[in-house]
Amino acid sequence: MNFNDYDTTGIQRINKEQDIVYTAIDIDQEGEGFDVNIKVPAFNINNQVASSFNTTTEVNFIEKARQALANTDANNKCFYSIEYAGFVNGNILSIVIQVKMKQGSRAQSVLMQTYNYNLETEEEASLTDLITMKALNKEDVNKEIRRVVQEADEAAKAVQEMTDENIYMRDLENEMYTVDGSTTYFLGPDNSLYIIYPYGNYGLTSEMDVVLFE
Repeated sequence: MNFNDYDTTGIQRINKEQDIVYTAIDIDQEGEGFDVNIKVPAFNINNQVASSFNTTTEVNFIEKARQALANTDANNKCFYSIEYAGFVNGNILSIVIQVKMKQGSRAQSVLMQTYNYNLETEEEASLTDLITMKALNKEDVNKEIRRVVQEADEAAKAVQEMTDENIYMRDLENEMYTVDGSTTYFLGPDNSLYIIYPYGNYGLTSEMDVVLFE
């Protein structure tokens, strides 16, 4: 975690012995049917928004880890990893979780989950909030999203013409490719804004697009 010297002493915590975000689950185990290496973050902030973030992590990722650890089929071995990073920029706490999953001969999936929390208002920070903080123009952001995704789509189509492999193809008409439709974003090092399209959240692929505003 990089708190950038933000004073967290006044934040009400659930566990006073832990920081406002800490590694709640740390497992590194390998068995006949699994290889699990996970570090799972938890928000240690006593309010409903932070609690909802923890519930999302539990539902989306921890249950899958339990399933992986229970797998005993060596011919269908399950590889499962979770890592995370955290940043504070101004009053915004951003947590980024990356999950890698692979089972047997199936393709690897890379999933991502982000949380953005306003430490002053104690509310979730939207992408529009982050754009405003960085003094960006919403329409300019929409145009950059479109440019990045179109370039990636053109590259994918070029590869598809040269191979029989299954290439992930984007639906350029999808509303996710707008500020209002984007769900995965965070403020990273040096207040850089990342808008991410992790297609592994929706299927068996490690493909993703990243739109960066430094």
